[in-house]
Amino acid sequence: KGAFDMAELIADLRNKLLEEVDYIKEGKALEQFQNIANHYPHLKIPKPFFSVCSPHVLCMEWIDGVPFDVFLQTVDQGAKDAVATTLFSFWMESLFCSCVIHGDPHFGNYLFAENKTVCLLDFGCTLELGEHFVRATAWLYEALDQNNMRKARDAYDLMGFRVPDKALYDVIHEWALFLFAPVLTKGERLIYDRGDTEKGRMLFSQVIDKLRQHSVKIPKDFLWFDRVIMSLAAVLFLLKTRANWRDVFENFLHKGHASRGTVL
Repeated sequence: KGAFDMAELIADLRNKLLEEVDYIKEGKALEQFQNIANHYPHLKIPKPFFSVCSPHVLCMEWIDGVPFDVFLQTVDQGAKDAVATTLFSFWMESLFCSCVIHGDPHFGNYLFAENKTVCLLDFGCTLELGEHFVRATAWLYEALDQNNMRKARDAYDLMGFRVPDKALYDVIHEWALFLFAPVLTKGERLIYDRGDTEKGRMLFSQVIDKLRQHSVKIPKDFLWFDRVIMSLAAVLFLLKTRANWRDVFENFLHKGHASRGTVL
């Protein structure tokens, strides 16, 4: 609708489509994320067998499990809560400690096995985020938590946002507040409730309308991050888990900075 400068985004989508059929790269991504997941007892990622792989063939470990809709209908809330906290922790650790995230967490990319184990599939789309973007994400979180608009604008600049009018940052800020809402709330809460889903649809439409004809440059890393977080939130929404998402988020945020020797 004219809200975004699409040139860089289209080029990135072209590259991502090519990555989806590079099975050597996907196999290496499986190994990378296995290393992150190896201390999660209820998370499994299939092992690749490189001796029989090629750029056009990916052979990996067979994993048994049931799809998401079957899992929802056949387990108690305790099992759902275990899966939800495992998934959220894994994504936050990947983001803040390794600067990578699984780029396609839709419902079809999970299998659920016995003993509250979730199996994560399809690593054809993974995002290697620059450390500057991860720092900017932490910076933006602090700005939102402190209601500091000047600091938030600095974070948007660091992320790579480019706007023709600084006032447009206020519009982008509306969506950022919605996106980060689960980790801005103290104490236990649902990731989103049913009222939030309608609010999100309306808010996104309003944001697009306000940005229309301005051709704002949105950094590709932010758009992928936004898509991944909202897809993951959709899974957690259906699991109906109440948790202190803020504490988990902050734990990995600070753990990541400590591991890289950086400060906010």
